[in-house]
Amino acid sequence: MENRYYKPGTPDDAESRLRVCLIAGIVLCVAGGVLIGTQWPHTEAATDCGMFGSSCEPEDVGSWGVVALGIAGATVGNWLVLLGIIGYGVMLGRRAAGPLPSPADR
Repeated sequence: MENRYYKPGTPDDAESRLRVCLIAGIVLCVAGGVLIGTQWPHTEAATDCGMFGSSCEPEDVGSWGVVALGIAGATVGNWLVLLGIIGYGVMLGRRAAGPLPSPADR
């Protein structure tokens, strides 16, 4: 019985999927790092003190929610990069090993 939903891919398909996995992982790592770096909660010095300086208080900026989103994105990106590196290693090892022997040759 033929499975009409599964279509085996070629090595070129696998290589392009690994490349997409690596690129997406790097993009997610960079985006997560930018979110973490820019939104880390901290206190900034007062910039608008008013006319008489009576309301001159430092203000808190940043958001822990956005930092958590950045951490989640960077984590997923790290896993994608790891998956791509391992996949490329397996692919290069398979190329170096040559074709598998057929079951009749074993």
